[in-house]
Amino acid sequence: MYINCRNYQGEKRRAAAWSRDGGDSFTDHSWVESLVEPICQASMVRLPASAGPGRVLFANPASRERERLTVRWSDDECRSWSDGRVLYDGPAAYSDLAVAGDGQILCLYERGAEGAYECLTLARFDVDWLEARA
Repeated sequence: MYINCRNYQGEKRRAAAWSRDGGDSFTDHSWVESLVEPICQASMVRLPASAGPGRVLFANPASRERERLTVRWSDDECRSWSDGRVLYDGPAAYSDLAVAGDGQILCLYERGAEGAYECLTLARFDVDWLEARA
């Protein structure tokens, strides 16, 4: 079991810990230097095995401010993360990831033109879009 959470100490980056006993105990936390964030809720979802073994997605405002909502992936059970793809470059905050029955990835997130809380948006994309380079 893996837990990844916002962090209120030191640099603005995520904290993570592992459990080998189903959550009864966890390792000491470590900083995930590649997951910069503005102390904000983030989201994770495991993709079906057909998308690749051990593939997990992670979404958060990848900035020290609540902006630049980015979706990253891990192919090694959350030990490392891709640079990801920016879903929305402007003000953004909380997100929630899900996988639809047809394999499409859904991301519901807060965003706006002037502030991060102006509207909710549901984005729908696939792994090919996620991995494409702009």
